[in-house]
Parts: sequence; structure tokens; C-alpha cells
Amino acid sequence: MELTGLKGDGCGEQINPPDFNKTFKINMAEITVFNRDIYNLVQDLEIIIGMAKHLPRQNQRVYQALFTANHAVNICSDRKEDSVKTALQVTKAFLAEKNGGSQHTIHAMGHCHIDCAWLWRYDCTIRKCARSWSSTLLLMEQYPDVTFTCSQAQQHQWVKDKYPQLYKKIREAIKSGKFIPVGGSWVEMDGNLPSGESFARQFLYGQRFYQEEFGRKCTEFWLPDTFGYTAQLPQMVKSAGMTRFVTQKLSWNAVNKFPHHTFIWEGIDGTEILSHFPPGNNYHMLGHVHEVVMTVNNFEDKGRSNSSMYLYGYGDGGGGITENQIERIHRMSDVDGLPRMVMSSPAKYFEYVEQNEKDNLCRWTGELFLEFHQGTYTSQAKTKLANRRCEQLLHDVEFLSCISLLESSTFRYPKEKLNSIWKNVLLNQFHDVLPGSSIQAVYDDAMKIYKESIENLNWLKVDVIKHIEKVLLKPENTSTVRRVFNKYCWERTEVIPIEKNDKLSNNGTVQEIKNGTSLVSVSVPANGYIDLINTNTIKNPVSVRKDGDHFILENGIIKAQILKNGNVKSIMFKKNSRETIKTDCVGNQFVLYDDVPNKWDAWDVNHFHLETRTVLNNVQEEACISERGPLQASIEFQIGISQNSTIKQVISLDADSPYLKFSTTINWYENRKFLKVEFPVNVRSDEAAYDIPFGFIKRTTRPNTSWDWSKFEVCGHKWADLSEYDWGVAIINDCKYGHMIQHDVICLSLLKAAKQPDPEADMGTQTFSYAVMPHTGSFQSALVQQIACNFNNPVTATMTTGCPSSKTYMEISPSGIILETIKMGEDDMKSIVLRMFQSYGGRTETSLKFNFKVKTAFRCNILEEKEEKLDIRQNRISIFVKPFEIVTLLLHF
Repeated sequence: MELTGLKGDGCGEQINPPDFNKTFKINMAEITVFNRDIYNLVQDLEIIIGMAKHLPRQNQRVYQALFTANHAVNICSDRKEDSVKTALQVTKAFLAEKNGGSQHTIHAMGHCHIDCAWLWRYDCTIRKCARSWSSTLLLMEQYPDVTFTCSQAQQHQWVKDKYPQLYKKIREAIKSGKFIPVGGSWVEMDGNLPSGESFARQFLYGQRFYQEEFGRKCTEFWLPDTFGYTAQLPQMVKSAGMTRFVTQKLSWNAVNKFPHHTFIWEGIDGTEILSHFPPGNNYHMLGHVHEVVMTVNNFEDKGRSNSSMYLYGYGDGGGGITENQIERIHRMSDVDGLPRMVMSSPAKYFEYVEQNEKDNLCRWTGELFLEFHQGTYTSQAKTKLANRRCEQLLHDVEFLSCISLLESSTFRYPKEKLNSIWKNVLLNQFHDVLPGSSIQAVYDDAMKIYKESIENLNWLKVDVIKHIEKVLLKPENTSTVRRVFNKYCWERTEVIPIEKNDKLSNNGTVQEIKNGTSLVSVSVPANGYIDLINTNTIKNPVSVRKDGDHFILENGIIKAQILKNGNVKSIMFKKNSRETIKTDCVGNQFVLYDDVPNKWDAWDVNHFHLETRTVLNNVQEEACISERGPLQASIEFQIGISQNSTIKQVISLDADSPYLKFSTTINWYENRKFLKVEFPVNVRSDEAAYDIPFGFIKRTTRPNTSWDWSKFEVCGHKWADLSEYDWGVAIINDCKYGHMIQHDVICLSLLKAAKQPDPEADMGTQTFSYAVMPHTGSFQSALVQQIACNFNNPVTATMTTGCPSSKTYMEISPSGIILETIKMGEDDMKSIVLRMFQSYGGRTETSLKFNFKVKTAFRCNILEEKEEKLDIRQNRISIFVKPFEIVTLLLHF
């Protein structure tokens, strides 16, 4: 068992790598006699002296406090037994002078923010929870008015499993209203990087846990320490049964001070939640006067509101509330010169604001962008890759399981296994794990979880497909065929690999490739499957040729010119003869930056790193042709980053593909460097669009203001797009999140090389892919979002035996609706849940046609609680969907 300090045990500095072999020596242990009078006098003097130090000098209470402290100390004498009691009379008289009725009211509540992992491992956190919460329960016995807020269902589950007697006491304290569950999520997740469905599952599993264990759901979303907040959170939070939000992290902004502490946060769909940032700018206050004074002085919404939260207790590494903190807060409850303090709860605070102040509050629309820790979009690349792979595999296995459920009454949906895997993936989305800001041992644990999850999901996938094969098998006219599943709600045409000896009955186009497999083109119906008896015959094959000092990759849609060093000189969009790459520039330009942040190595990338741009042109292997078509053509090359690091890349183009793909392998052994790839493009636009969970957001490309300037590195998921009228360029990726689009340069962040707190972060071999897609029209009409989904989750073929067939299980229109999830209902094995969203940002009348019998259909929330019964006509339902609206349907069949 490793021993660490309260906030880790970095060697020489907090965020340095720890030494788990360190030993500790007890130098002294003392037995003392506790004197309550002296203790009380010390606590009184701490408050009085704090007032003398921290109240404005022109305030007469400063001088009264100074006089009182001096007088009390002078009274004390070791020659007079009752001198301490006499001094206490003096201090108590000062503290007994009451406040006026107009004073700002501070709602104090105990809190113990415990990182599930950070500078310590998951198993260490379990012990932190037990120690912190057990001491809290003891203090509640001593101080009946104490309340304590506690988030993260995962931590409650750990204590339930490991410390059942403590957990029993916690349940009793929750029942009494003193120990208050908050947050409604499985863990305090990162606020940008998880997929939309991952956010939904955080709330689904978190709220169900609280309801089942404590008989109540949380009403406040609690996320005080993550690195920014995606613009769809208000809608997801409200759909999970919460209307209030607490954080404070935006107080860390590097450039601009956020203008509010109590305000209405409006998401991109128009959903509103009441939000509060404790103005003390901390979630682990210690009960000191200067914190209380700062809470009032720093409060940005004076006049509109006259109340705020104060979260006290040691946090990050646990510890929680202490007797000294409680005693000091009691002394400040109603003292002339200080704001009024009350022991309170989140519900009491928000109820007061809702009843008395809400109509006065200002509004903030869109994302809550943290101008800090922007390196977390890139750090620990393998963790981010594994997270996205798990999200995709979970999507696939749930989809296939639902097909099996619809086809067979004997199929047992693997609910327990899937829920267990989901909870492990959600745990790794904790706000110091997925972002890349933990110690090396944490990533050893996280990658073990990912490896086991991926293995289990692949086994489940095989088992489910076998069950589908068994159900669909017919004794007559059977043959061995390769079946291709499409898990999305649109038809897909793609080039896929098959075994060279697979039998096909038609004369479709086939290409043999170097690894001993063959390529074919196949069209797969939406939300269904097709058996590969017939494949597509390509009318416009792809080709590659060498033309002087460059190569030409061309299909029926685009024509790309690639230089010997892998730079892209040209991408011509053939439909309108538009050139993608800016004149006299090249795309696919690798650039390396020095990345030495001021402090937070893995977390940050500071703006000044942009001043150190170095173009990588050390060609180690010139481009050469690797595949010649007709279904796929490619070239490959290798360039050096340094003596230790290399980039090997295959640039490929498929027949009928609208994008040029870059499959990349990097051996990365750098020290505090940042690698990016650039595409200067022939597009002029003041805004770029970025993929976010359940939607997109637009950000400026022209840093005119300090708010714009601070967004030099931003988060996007599967795609980003820069478009002018009727023309644009998208960049698509399979595991990256950091982007920079300024003026006409699209830049994708690839790798960091931080040395704190993990000295081996990102070292080794990294594999990933990205693509560039020019298009006419808007990115919506060009189907960029759908193509990005396909890019991240290509169709694959599995061998099966049966009568060749094809089937689509449901049809959804129009194209702007993306069906994100198909899963079994949590409470009924004869139900499935569909979760979709309006991806274009417009209003649509949406039609769903089912090719299976639906008995009843309901609109419900993320928690699968029914809200509206829907009409079913001819096995079809129609619903009106608002811009960016997330729709969850519960179908009984």
C-alpha cells in the first residue's frame, strides 16, 4: 500500500512524479491535556485578528478588533487561573455584536472534493473516502447543524463494497438530511472530452444509484474542478432531473475574469439551468476571515443577488471538514463587520435564489470555456484513443444486442456485463484521468481497464453476432457468406477488406492488396445488415501516378497532388474545380513547437508556444506508391522529427470517397514538445464549426478580443469545419480533440510530451488517422457529421452461414437526425431505447419507420422516465424536434 501526502507525494514538487518506495519516520508522539477554554480563546482570536487584517482599513471594526485582540492577550497570565476565562469574556463580547439585516448571506456547507485518481491511484482514493467520510460523521454527532455535500456515485459504491458498516452510517446520515448527495453523475467527469452518450450514461448510472440506494435523485449538478464545460450540458443536466449547477473552475481563467457568479446558463438548444460559482474561488475553504471577506468583495452579481455558497473542508486529496473550521464558521455567523454566515445546504441556497433573486440574474449562452489547461485536449493520447474505441464498441455491441433482442425471444441481453463495462469507462473519464493530468501509475491502471473492456466487448460482439446468425439461419439454400452490419441511421457505401478466398456471385470490382486480403465496395442499408453476395462495380476507380516530383491521387470526386515529403500541394474538388489548399502553401505540414508551460506541464499549453513554430522537413523515406487502385490508392513516406522520433504515414484515397485519408504511425520520444499538422485552405470565414457532444459549436477564427485570443487551442471531437458560402473544408479524426483554426489555417493537435506528473507521458508508438474533406454547400448539406461518424466506425464484415439476405430495422428522416444510441431499456427486457439529436441546429419534423412491431412508444428523459406517449400509425411515429434537441424514445415491442 503506497503512502502519500494529502495532495500526493511528488518528489520535490507537488506535480512531480511520486516515489512510491519512500519511507516515513515518526520523530515524536506527545500526550497532552486539552484545555477547552484556551482552545476557544484561540479560535476567537483567529477571527478577531483576521478581521483586523482583512477588513478595509477605514472600517472602524478593524480598530475595534485590533484593540480587543490586544486587550485579551494582555489579560492572559500564567499566574492567574481565571485569566483565560476573563479574556474569553472580552472576545465573546466583541463577537456578540450583531450584523445588520442587509448583509450578504453566505451559505456554508461542508465538502470534501476527492479526486478518483490524480497524484494517487484509484485504490488509494477508496481509503481517502473512508477516512474523510468517517471523520465527517463523527463531527456531525458533535455539531448537529453541520451539513456535508458529497458527489460521485462511484465513490459511494466503493465505500459500500469495502466499508459496509461505514456505508450504513452514511445512509442514516443521508436520511437525516445532514449528509447530502449531489452531482447526479457516476464520477465528476471531464466536461469536454466524453461523447454525448457517455455524458448520458454518467447521469443515468449516477442518478439510478442515488435513487436505488438513498431513495432520492440529486437536484444539483456538481462539477467544481473540470477543465471547461461543453455547451450541451444544460440540456443533458435538465434531462437527468437537475435544474441547478455548481462549479468554480472558471475562476482559473488565465486572461478574462468570468463576469458572473450567480447566473442563468443557457445551452445551444435554449435549455436553462440556474448556475452558481462560489465567489471565494475555491471548493476547499478553511473557515478563515479572509476567505469570507473575499467571498463578498469578489461577488460579481451584487445588487442582483445578495447570497452565495461557501464550500469548506480539505479537498482534492480528501480530508474534509475539521472541528477548527466548524468553530470558526460558528463564530462568524452573525458578527458586525462580516457577512452573515449560515450552515446550509445546496437545496436551501438555490431555493432562496429561485424564490427571491432568479428574475434579476444575467444569462450566459454557449460553452463555459476555461482559459487554462488547454493541453488536456491532447495529453495522454493512448488514453483518449482507448476511450473513443470503448465508446464505439459499446455503441456497436448495444446495437447488435438489440437486433438479437428483436429477432429472438430467447436472447438474453448482456445488461449486467455492459453496465459493468460502461461504469469502468465512465470511471476513466474522471476529470484528471481522461484529460491526461495524472501520474504514470494511474495510466497503468486506466489502460488495464481499457484493455479488459475492449477484450470483453469484442467477445460480446462475437457472441451476439453468433446468436443473430443462429436466429436468421434457414435450413434451405444455406451458404457461407460475409455479413456486414451498419450501426448508423443512413445507408453507407464503403471500401472494406475481405478474405481473398471469399466467394462473390457477381462481378463487382475487387482489389487485391499487399497484406493478403482483398478490397471490395459495398452498400449497407441503414440500421441493418447485408450479406456480401453482390458488391459494387466502381464506375470511377481511384488511381495513383507519379508526375515529375510529385504524385497524383484521383477519384471521381477529388484530385490530390502529393509532394515527395508528404506535403499536400493541391486537393482539387472536381465538381466545381475549386482548389482546397491555399496558393503558395502546402497542407499536411507537420510543425513542432516548444511546450514548456509556466507550471502545469501536462495540463497547459501557453499561448507563447506559438512563437516557437518549427516546420518538419527531414525526409527519411521519400514518398512511394503502396497501393494502385482501383478501389484504394495510396502512397507512403517517412520523415524525422528528431534523432529519436519519426513519423510514418500512408496517404490514401478510396473510390468514391470525398476525403483524403492520412494513416499515421509516430515513434514519439520528445521532451516538452507539441506536434501539430496544418492545412492552409482557400476559405474565408469569421467562424469555424466544431463537433461537440450531441451537437456543434461555432467559434471565431479572428482573435479580435481577449476572449477570442484566449481560445488559441480549443476542443472538438470527430470533426471541425471552416466554410464560406457554398464552399468549405472539414478535418476529421479518429481520436484527437485539440484544434486551432485561425484565419485560413486548420490545425489539428497530435501529441504532447509533458514530463509532469507522468515523465513517460505519450512516449512510444502512437497510431491514429485523420482526413481532409473539401465540400460544396454547408457542412450540414455535405454530410460532414455523418461521414465523420463513418470514419470513426468503419463497417466490418464477419463470416456467417445462412440464406443470403439484407435488412434494415428502422428508417429515420430527415438526414439531420443522428441516432446516437440503440440499447435495451433499463427496466424492461421487451423494450429498446433510442437516443437521437438534431445535429444541424434546425427544426425538423422527424419520421421513424420501424420494421418490427412496436406496441407503445414514449418520449422520455435521459433517465428513461416516461414523459409523453406517442401515436403509432402503421408502425411509424412522427415527432417535432427543435434545434440541437436530444430526444430519447422508449419503445415496447
